[in-house]
Amino acid sequence: MIKQSKALDLAASIANTKKWLPILSTALVQHERLIVTDLEQRLMLDLPGVMGEGLISGAVLKVCGDQALRFDARGATIAGSVTYEAPTRDNGERMTMADYPLDDMTTDAKYIIKAVDLLKALESVRRAMAKADVRYYLNGALFTDGRIVATDGHRLSIAPLSPTLTVAPAADAIVPRATVLTLIKLLKAAPSDDVTFARADKFVSWTGAGWVLSSHIMDGRYPDIDRVMPKGGAVRVVFDVKRIQDTLKALKPMLDAKYSGIVLDLVAGTIAPGVAAQGIACFTGNPAGFAMGFNSAYILDALASVGTPTVELVFTDKDSSVLIAGRHVVMPMRL
Repeated sequence: MIKQSKALDLAASIANTKKWLPILSTALVQHERLIVTDLEQRLMLDLPGVMGEGLISGAVLKVCGDQALRFDARGATIAGSVTYEAPTRDNGERMTMADYPLDDMTTDAKYIIKAVDLLKALESVRRAMAKADVRYYLNGALFTDGRIVATDGHRLSIAPLSPTLTVAPAADAIVPRATVLTLIKLLKAAPSDDVTFARADKFVSWTGAGWVLSSHIMDGRYPDIDRVMPKGGAVRVVFDVKRIQDTLKALKPMLDAKYSGIVLDLVAGTIAPGVAAQGIACFTGNPAGFAMGFNSAYILDALASVGTPTVELVFTDKDSSVLIAGRHVVMPMRL
């Protein structure tokens, strides 16, 4: 069960994302359950002890904390000893519960996933999701065949789920970025042993202890993962994860703020902040290697999720992507 203050904070983060439809800046409370939606995702949270029902604005959600909540006959929210008037439209008209959008998000094809496995997988791929790409289907993560995949066109991350979860190709689902981030917050706020994943034709949902998160599935055709994964790989080097992380962080002040480009010299075993700059020796080189440019932020993001003290990087040639830990792909960049 999620603590009330955390539940209200989560609801507020969704209620304040859309301003064009006033009702979406509120949450609906009915039968000791809070419902909030931005029309892309819908979150239902158990709120035991809440008396009455009504609408509560996103601004009020942020300040109620763990105070006792109830609604009076006029629909005003009473948190502790403070009364907040019922949400109104710009013209002063009071909003009603009947105005609240409640799409039918009935799902089937249920699977059980270990919550710890799901959180680990989501954390591993979240950085690779696009943020505002014109290829809208990249602004999310793909749930497919027992894996979660994310790419922004410059890098790709794959994370396995429980081996008992196998989703047929027909059940692939591209889940919006906002939903993925909400799911991560939920799993951190309300740890549970299992999460139930369910899918319908146009929706997916996850159910945990005291919460249900539902989401529309994005249209679009996701990139072919097998074609993106590097093949072959004659040059291999091993990184000490912490040493490389420390080196890249130390070089950050010297890098271009937008592209964060570095030169990785696989022969010398050095990383440099530019083509003509002196490199820092930080790994054992490979005489069969070459020099390549990379966005240091992408390398750091991949290293942050490997979970081991050392990691192997596999290179094919200086113009091809690098494979990190067998599940992160980063494209090179020209410097």
